[in-house]
Amino acid sequence: MEAYSVGMAMRPFSTSMFMVTTLWISISALVYVYNAIESVINVICLIKMSSSNDLGENGIAAMLNDARACGMYVENLDDVLTDYFALPSGYDSDNDSENVSSDDDSVDHEDESVVTASSDDDQMSDVESEEQMDIEEDIPPEIVDDAENEFEAANNIAQNLDIVVPQQKVCKCNCIIFNGQKCNNQFTDDEMNEIRYTIQELSEFEKDLMLLGIIFSSINNGDMTARKKKTQTQRKQSRIRSFHYGQKRVCRETFFFLMGIGRDKFKNVKTWYETHGLVFRRKRSGGRRGKHLLKMENVEGVVRFIVNFAAANCILLPGRIPGVKSAEVKLLPTSVTKAAVWRMFKDAVLREQCVALSTFRKLWKELLPYIIVAQPATDLCWICQKNNSLITKQVNVPEAQKTEALRIQETHLEQARIEREFYNQCCRQSKLIAKEMDIKQLGQNVPNSKPITFHYSFDFAQQVHYPANPLQPGPIYFKTPRKCHIFGLTSEGLPSQINYLIDEGVSCGKGANVVISYLHHFFDHYGVGEQHAHLHADNCSGQNKNNAFIQYLAWRVENGLHKTIKYSFLPVGHTKFGPDWCFGLVKRTYRRTFVSSLQDIVDVVDKSTTTSINRAQLVGNESGDVFVKVYDWVSHLSRHYRKFPGIKSYQHFMFDAETPGIVSYKVLSHSEENTYDFCRSTPPSSLPPVIKPAGLDDARKQYLFQSIREFCREDTVDIVCPNPDL
Repeated sequence: MEAYSVGMAMRPFSTSMFMVTTLWISISALVYVYNAIESVINVICLIKMSSSNDLGENGIAAMLNDARACGMYVENLDDVLTDYFALPSGYDSDNDSENVSSDDDSVDHEDESVVTASSDDDQMSDVESEEQMDIEEDIPPEIVDDAENEFEAANNIAQNLDIVVPQQKVCKCNCIIFNGQKCNNQFTDDEMNEIRYTIQELSEFEKDLMLLGIIFSSINNGDMTARKKKTQTQRKQSRIRSFHYGQKRVCRETFFFLMGIGRDKFKNVKTWYETHGLVFRRKRSGGRRGKHLLKMENVEGVVRFIVNFAAANCILLPGRIPGVKSAEVKLLPTSVTKAAVWRMFKDAVLREQCVALSTFRKLWKELLPYIIVAQPATDLCWICQKNNSLITKQVNVPEAQKTEALRIQETHLEQARIEREFYNQCCRQSKLIAKEMDIKQLGQNVPNSKPITFHYSFDFAQQVHYPANPLQPGPIYFKTPRKCHIFGLTSEGLPSQINYLIDEGVSCGKGANVVISYLHHFFDHYGVGEQHAHLHADNCSGQNKNNAFIQYLAWRVENGLHKTIKYSFLPVGHTKFGPDWCFGLVKRTYRRTFVSSLQDIVDVVDKSTTTSINRAQLVGNESGDVFVKVYDWVSHLSRHYRKFPGIKSYQHFMFDAETPGIVSYKVLSHSEENTYDFCRSTPPSSLPPVIKPAGLDDARKQYLFQSIREFCREDTVDIVCPNPDL
């Protein structure tokens, strides 16, 4: 009874103690939560201040020191900040990424790298401590804590944020297992990069198999621990005895760096091995085998069919495959499509051997990229096509005929190659001269004033029409707007091209008189004043390769406008050169620009390049005013020079002021040189009579007014399509 009374008396005291204890626990929990929240806030502040910087170990140590001096709570933040700032910005940590977790507990102690089967727990701890990175070695032992240095410490943090982030990953090895040195010293930087690049070429499946093999040969997962000095116990965790690359022993961090993996990746593969054994790993998100799985036999069948189809139908364009640099490519005709080939494949194989069209295209692209469908092209070499056709038809014929057909084609291609190389060499020499003489643009210079050799090329482009709208109205498709011819003279040494814009109202055609007159105007107004000129053109006989043109070049030399002139032609069908490049730039801008007058075409030419490669020169305007005159050179020179016999058979002509009236000629650039005297009398130095353009006839003016006027801009209608009755 007395004890009961004492118990009843102690009950209020026990209740009070329980309440006090509960209150104390609650307060402790709140303090812990407060400290945790403050730590998180401090981490966020530091990360926001340096989200785009990688401070390194020394920078982190200085930041932590300054943060402590500012009074920030930084307990247990060293490892967090070290791991965070060691990763590149925008890093995404998933299971299979190269993320090395900052939490040592995320990887159990069985992943440590240098534990042998006979070592005890103390030896394991020593080796593990050698491998771990301790950033506190870089932190100064004295921590600034007085109020006077808080402002300076805060400034140090702000200044550290200006460090640039290195994007290249580095090995975090800090062990001493290689004769007291870091194990990564066994490799040079180039060797480590080569190993990483080699591993990165492996697929995920191949990398998993490699890691499974390493784990299989290195794991110690027996039932009992392997202790010598202590009693063996039941094993709780499996261990990796050591890591090796080849015959070189490495630590865990170096192994992860060489393999290009993170701790999570290795842990996942190790867990898979412990659960499933030495079988390839399947991810939860994949691994399902569909009913129509693509088999190797199907792939081989597709490849075999495409190869056989290409062998039977490919066309050969040696030396002239537009847009293709490789000589090993097989070209299918332009009429062939991959869908049509797939339909033939579908009809030729069994149903279970067929693949879908998308798979057929994918296999073709990945496995047979050298078999392509030709694109429509123009200006191909007719000689090449005839020779190739002759070769393909030489099936059931004697070997002598086959050999002769191949010899003819090889000879033609070799000649084309030599002439192309000769043209390229002339362009390179002209570029060197322009650089040495500091010639930056074409302009008016005194003829025959500079002791240099300069190279020019010229050609006509396809005519353009105006008005022209990139959003073409339907009715204008069936009509013929006003025409504008383009003649280009290119200086490859600068490079620069003068584009002569010839309205149909001031056009005198495209004959020899026109080409010679524009070339004469070019030398007078845009030449660099060279004493030795070298010209290249195509083999168009009506414009360039004619007697009037070589007579004009002889006239220039005899009248002291040049000391020497060389005139060369590219082989027929292989005449793509400088003017075509500049014309392409003009046409690209023209197709995207609304053009309503001749001045708009001038703007298109000038704006086709940002470096003023293309420049415009108006020959005349819509009203019929002529700015560049055309002279009757044919009649003027034919009285003083004889015709050159067989002019179309030769590709190179040379004129020298020391031998006036005599032309040197060669078949090819490396052929033997011959001479021919075709001068009858000394030609006068005066210019020939001017040819007046015919202009637009009344029917054409009426057509432009009635059918084209409505498509012009309001400010150009009376210029381009005026009323003929006014």
